[in-house]
Amino acid sequence: MVGQNVYLMNTRELDANAAAALLRPVDGIGLTLVTGTPPAMLRALSARTDWEDLTVSGGLILGTWPLFTHPGVHLRSTFYGGAERSYRAAGGDVQFVPSFFRQYNVVTQHHNPRVMIAAGSLPDAQGRVSLSLHSGAHLEELIRCGRDPERLLIMEVSPHYPRTFALEGHQNHIDVADIDVLVVTDEQPPIFPNDPGSAADAEIARLAATFVRDGSTLQ
Repeated sequence: MVGQNVYLMNTRELDANAAAALLRPVDGIGLTLVTGTPPAMLRALSARTDWEDLTVSGGLILGTWPLFTHPGVHLRSTFYGGAERSYRAAGGDVQFVPSFFRQYNVVTQHHNPRVMIAAGSLPDAQGRVSLSLHSGAHLEELIRCGRDPERLLIMEVSPHYPRTFALEGHQNHIDVADIDVLVVTDEQPPIFPNDPGSAADAEIARLAATFVRDGSTLQ
């Protein structure tokens, strides 16, 4: 529990179910990408069945959540992964929003969700919540949401999420004073399996490697 932290100010500390109850049946959510997926919040939101018109802006969401196959929920994804494809196959309303990394924040602003939800580390002694394993593409919109009295910023934090630091001149944290609700969990960061691949994969890689010159830059 971090409820005694003097930096919490007006920030509420709630469990995931209580935080999920703050959303309306007709509402909008902005989610952070990939390792910024907030599992406890998505589990709690998936337990609700009263959604009438909930639009979620996100991309490459980790895990599989019943929320996105509810008939009243609409996912607008900037990046398709296995989960997004499975939701479409199951009849979920999933639409692709073409964009690239630097546009993700702009796309979220365009959708203008009332609620933003992200995962991060516990607040440090200065009252800063690190975005941890998230790359920070939505940092500006997260802060803008937290400072708008008509909107709601929920940060799901865990002691298992590491605190990360940005390059000089940049920022990868949010001040607790800008957060409306802290959801403290015991969630573990996602772990991706290290699949060695098949013999065919190895042959494809061998052929592809012949096109990479010494000194090339890989992305």
